[in-house]
Amino acid sequence: MPEGGLDGYEVTSEALASWCTTMSKLGRLRPPKMAACHPSRRIPRPARPAVQLLTGILAEFARGHTMTAYPIPTELTTQEAAELLNVSRPHLISLLERHEIPYHKVGTHRRIALSDLLEYHRKSQARRDAALDELAGLGQELDSDD
Repeated sequence: MPEGGLDGYEVTSEALASWCTTMSKLGRLRPPKMAACHPSRRIPRPARPAVQLLTGILAEFARGHTMTAYPIPTELTTQEAAELLNVSRPHLISLLERHEIPYHKVGTHRRIALSDLLEYHRKSQARRDAALDELAGLGQELDSDD
């Protein structure tokens, strides 16, 4: 793929057929779907945002990262939200009760909007990064005083 963008990027029917054959051999594509991957079929060029999204996903997989896809908008249970933040459920409940993350109740159950959870995570990460930068600055000041 060219540096800095997707210009000139085309999905050929041969490339798609090759991918389908490989996936079929790996057992990840069932044979009935192979008819759609026949090289003689005309394959429409995918929209740029779709190609960019898939490229980003594949890049993360190549780095060894895992990914989870959620439909938007979506609401999460406290357990799902805790797992996404990699914190305990009791800790998440304390964040909710301190109003650090917005939530609402469905009956007696708390629900958290994914967008609110991701916003909290972004702000939390920014606070951590700022604290680390400050510590690094203090460490450099101490080293220069010696």
